Amino acid sequence: MNDILKIFKPRRVENYALLLISLYLMASFLSHHMPIALCSGIRVVTAILFIVLLIKNFKCNPINGFTGFLYSIMVFWTLILVFRFFIEDIESFKGISLNQKLGNTFLPDNFLPYLLPLLLLCLGNNRDVDFRYFINTSKQFGKLFIILLPFAFYSMLTYKFDMSIILGEGGYDEFVSKSTFGIISLLPAFVLIYFKKYLTKKEWWIFTATLIGALLIGLYMARRGRSAMYILYFVSCWILYLFCDKKSSKIAQIFGCAIVLMLCYIIFTKNQDSFFSILTERGLEDSRSIVEQNMIADMHGWDWIVGRGLFGEYYDPMFGYNRPDIETGYLALILKGGIIYLFCFVGVLLTSAYKGLFKSNNLFVKAFAIIMIMAVIDLYPFGWPKFNFHYFTVWIGVYICNKQAYRKLTDSQIYLKYFK
Repeated sequence: MNDILKIFKPRRVENYALLLISLYLMASFLSHHMPIALCSGIRVVTAILFIVLLIKNFKCNPINGFTGFLYSIMVFWTLILVFRFFIEDIESFKGISLNQKLGNTFLPDNFLPYLLPLLLLCLGNNRDVDFRYFINTSKQFGKLFIILLPFAFYSMLTYKFDMSIILGEGGYDEFVSKSTFGIISLLPAFVLIYFKKYLTKKEWWIFTATLIGALLIGLYMARRGRSAMYILYFVSCWILYLFCDKKSSKIAQIFGCAIVLMLCYIIFTKNQDSFFSILTERGLEDSRSIVEQNMIADMHGWDWIVGRGLFGEYYDPMFGYNRPDIETGYLALILKGGIIYLFCFVGVLLTSAYKGLFKSNNLFVKAFAIIMIMAVIDLYPFGWPKFNFHYFTVWIGVYICNKQAYRKLTDSQIYLKYFK
């Protein structure tokens, strides 16, 4: 109970940001069980408080060099997109209620994810990020996720739907969005599995269990891109410790990996007509290309450069209406901010990852580097920016990888300073 109460005792700006993200995600989960108007109201309030937090604590660009230059352009372009919304895009909100306007503005995929990278402007130069608060908050959400997972599984396994119906009542899309009653909103920063060297066994297994749970949900629902990324997180974590942790036994790790692969193969082959039946049915079906082609056909020359704004849309004849999003992450960034935003986004992550991976003395910073590389890879199968724990982790990682004060520490110093 004491650890839960600590979540509501933030001391630093990143703690307050994480608390607001926690409340926002909890409201998203509760919207499946309580009046939507109430939960939307909570999300709107937390979103406004987050914006106030950014404005009140603004300091400076904490990143130097070429990465800092790219980040400055990204910040500038984000502000342009925000002003564009109030000048141009707000016209599209005419004719709808105030509640709808606020709800559409602060949906988790529209406005707030593009403001989350601005949190770095509030951290200043060479300060310690409160990582203990981050671990504790993620751990409490992880416990809640694990407690609710059996109920979500039962609901998912017994949910009736028709695969031949893509959209609408009783269809596959409804099954994906409603069968687990929003439990994915509670998914903690599962990428903390990368910090196995510093966490207690109990903490590491909490984050591992949440990732396994999310993977099983993804596999049963045949969310192929998302499931592939969850598997890749495990693989990249294994590679990180195989090559970067001098104390781990390489033979034991390779042998253990071989056993896990064999078990996974046996489990899949024995259950491909039951638990994995939807995945087997969908197989290599290409459900993405037609959507991508429709967006590409609707985009014009200048749209590719500057995007269509944070609430930009494209007409998709397959759906018969304008869509504000697209499943492919890099195209979603282009739709909102154009190639300018995509270039800066990828550039900041990759240059930061390079520093963290090749110019650091500890697994802590190297782990953040891998997390950022994974975020770039994730732009193909899905990878939308989200106002959640994972996206918060990515941008905290950008800050840490660009600070020599973190990169020069040894593993023992990292443990004593941030985890003990």
